[in-house]
Formats: sequence, C-alpha cells, structure tokens
Amino acid sequence: MTRDLPPIARRNRREPAYRVPLIVERDDAPRYRLRNVSDETVHWVVLRMIGPGFLSPLQPCRLTPGSALEFEVLGSTLARASSVQVSWFRPGGHQYLWPITF
Repeated sequence: MTRDLPPIARRNRREPAYRVPLIVERDDAPRYRLRNVSDETVHWVVLRMIGPGFLSPLQPCRLTPGSALEFEVLGSTLARASSVQVSWFRPGGHQYLWPITF
C-alpha cells in the first residue's frame, strides 16, 4: 500500500534566518519578563513548562514592539531538568518555538 504524503514546504535558501524577536529579562528571578525587542507584533504568545517546576498560569497574549510579558517559574532543579517553551505567530501566520533554559 502506498501513501501519498503532502509536499514538503521549501524555503528560499537566500532568505535570511529569522532572528528571535524576544529577550528574557532575568533581573528579578524567579519573576522573569519576556520582552519583544523587534519592530513587529507577535501574536498568540504561549509559555509551557517542560520538565519539573511550576510556571505561573498565563493566557495567550499579543506582544507589541517593546512590550513585555511577566511570568514566574519555581522549582528546585530548574537549571538541570527544566525549560520553558515559548511559541508565537508572526504576522504572516508562521509559528515559531523557542526554549528558555535556566
């Protein structure tokens, strides 16, 4: 039996890599700020805890240029076993993922 698979989306190889538009401000750990340092608005920003630990519950949000999202992460082994996964959509509809490690 043969399965028809959808075609693989091909990127233009001359297109530059997309720079992550976010930085993590860590000055007040365990409270952090995720700041949009780009010139475009990112949509449906979602944070997920990967591994042991507690991430303060947040609703998906939109980050305009210069704005920030505050969140709190608690846990005893964050640096060894945990990360926070950030996902967002660019204005064109493409979704991106970025891990934050401690």
